[in-house]
Amino acid sequence: MNVAIADADLIANVNHRFPNSCCMRISGYHLGLGDTTELITEWKQVHKFDKVYISKVFTGTIVPDEILNLPNVVYGGTGFYYPKTAPRLPPEIEHHMPDYNLYSEWVKRMIDKGYKKSEFFFYTSCSIGKLTDGCFMGCSFCVNKDCTKVRFNAHIEEFHNKDYGVFIFLDDQFLGYKDWEPLLDEVIKTGKPFQFKQGLDIRLMTDKKAEKLTNANYYKDFIFAFDNINDEPIIREKLALWRKYTQKRTKLYTFCGYEEKRNKLQEYETEFWVKDLNSVFKRIFILAEYDCVPYIMRHLDYKLSPFSAIYNEIASWCNQPWALRTMTYRQFCIGRGMGKRYKQYKHDPERYLQDGHKKGSSWVQMEKFEQMYPEIAAKYFDKKYSDACMKAA
Repeated sequence: MNVAIADADLIANVNHRFPNSCCMRISGYHLGLGDTTELITEWKQVHKFDKVYISKVFTGTIVPDEILNLPNVVYGGTGFYYPKTAPRLPPEIEHHMPDYNLYSEWVKRMIDKGYKKSEFFFYTSCSIGKLTDGCFMGCSFCVNKDCTKVRFNAHIEEFHNKDYGVFIFLDDQFLGYKDWEPLLDEVIKTGKPFQFKQGLDIRLMTDKKAEKLTNANYYKDFIFAFDNINDEPIIREKLALWRKYTQKRTKLYTFCGYEEKRNKLQEYETEFWVKDLNSVFKRIFILAEYDCVPYIMRHLDYKLSPFSAIYNEIASWCNQPWALRTMTYRQFCIGRGMGKRYKQYKHDPERYLQDGHKKGSSWVQMEKFEQMYPEIAAKYFDKKYSDACMKAA
């Protein structure tokens, strides 16, 4: 059988830089049956295959209905089913060795077009899989909201490509698994660096876990999350514990733009958006006290906000650590508002205006929000993240 594999997120966004592990396992399974498989990068290719699998992670990725309704098409993934729980792959596919060559031709074409080889690191150098599956936190925004426990998923042999140098784990709640330590020891014994890409739950951190993780060969940033300002006491407690063991760069996903209790038939109240944005700024500077970097994660509902531009600017500011560490929020927005003239006027915004130039949208939206909510602006717009980090040190 001639089988096509479609990573819908890649087709929609050629700059997407992480492989779909389900696609790789589906391809591996069919290759094991003696079928041929091919990664397709255009929807017009689907008609020439006996069977087409389409997977997507992100809800915003659009797949034409006429493609989904074809008789040779099978589709799945969180992007199709969220907020409902997506159907699981059959066990024989779920636990099959991934086809790590699935993206090879596409990667080669992209490099030939002038993209840097380093941009495809996750496609060419990483064994990708899950040691555990599920979560018990029940967060309403999460694909695991209906789960009640963390389950064992696989030993590393199931997805370990011995030619690749790094493990990337997609576990949702690894530290919540009762037997986390022997599984982690299996990874440590390989000597290879590893990272939990989805993040670990800092609220479940203990001295034993912190010592084990920080003494291991961890790859790049440690990643946790600070989703709710109501968790401030335990986040502070656990970050203080964490910093006893390491000063390595630590990033926390900072979730925003979502209200669990809202009426789905109505839009959010303005009061929610103001409170939520205040919470985002507050969490940014709480993390600064522990020299941790926020990474802003916006729920798609933020686009309903009258302040969606503010959410975008905060994300652009924080998600570029150099900008966060060198510029206040006000400086960042003014700089973006100058556009190409920023280098010329960055030290003298007044002269920029005197010379007849107009304020760009980033600058305008920042000042508009400040006029409406001066107390938030006074507290955060001129506050330096780097100063808060220095105080922590």
